[in-house]
Amino acid sequence: MNCRIQSALLILGLTFLISCNSDKTCTIHGTVTVPDPAKDYYAVMICGKNGVDTCLVENGMFTLRTVQDPCIQQQIKLIDAEGNDVGNGDIFDMMEIVADTREMTVDFNTQQSSGSPLTAAMHSFIHELYDLLMGDLDPEVDASFYMDSLIRKTYLDHSYDAVGLQAMRLLSHDLEYEEMEELLNQGGSFIREDEGLASLLTYKKARAMEKTEGRVL
Repeated sequence: MNCRIQSALLILGLTFLISCNSDKTCTIHGTVTVPDPAKDYYAVMICGKNGVDTCLVENGMFTLRTVQDPCIQQQIKLIDAEGNDVGNGDIFDMMEIVADTREMTVDFNTQQSSGSPLTAAMHSFIHELYDLLMGDLDPEVDASFYMDSLIRKTYLDHSYDAVGLQAMRLLSHDLEYEEMEELLNQGGSFIREDEGLASLLTYKKARAMEKTEGRVL
């Protein structure tokens, strides 16, 4: 086995042992059609910036474990024996999931899943956004209005899980400070404490104060 892969497997294995001291783990059973069956490919579970598990793809199948947490969006990546991401016109190199259940299945090629309600909700949300962007809407219709409505509804429906965090990240840039703060206060603390959202809220607050002071002067 390639030395680079051996080192990666060791690091990922140690990280997984540390992260999964909790009894709340999620097992993901996956299928994928690899580009070249004669070569070795690996499925890697990414949580945040850390690899938490990895395994060799055998006969188009893989099994990974990760921390079960409905508030975190995680990724499954496919890499080759050199550690390079694998992807071309026929295969994705990454799949987003939410590990909200003890066991789930994924099809890497179709990006479909079963057994995970939040993963299904996240993919449905993404597909609806894509359909609005690429759909055949009446030229007189403002597609941004429907996208904004969809994103807001998704956030309010999922304000305590990873799908809501994803929606707020999309929505936040178009919000004024007061409205953003109000919406964040309706969600879970992990959304309010998200580094990117917290920084953006601080920036919007400063801009709002500048505008107020300007009007007073």
